Amino acid sequence: MARGKSGRIVLEIDPSLNSDLYEALKGEGLTLKEWFLRHTGSYLAQKAQPSLFNSIQVAEMKVKAGKKER
Repeated sequence: MARGKSGRIVLEIDPSLNSDLYEALKGEGLTLKEWFLRHTGSYLAQKAQPSLFNSIQVAEMKVKAGKKER
């Protein structure tokens, strides 16, 4: 998909999905832009937040849990 520098995002989706989305957003009093910015903001914040457990800690927890079960 092409990526420009204008700040615009263009998506091609199924027309019925487009209609359903706009109807749902209208029911909540939101524009597509408001909805998108809200969701991208929370998504990016989640991605920026460090994970509570890294993969090494999770692996260690599994090993310890396995030892407790014996």
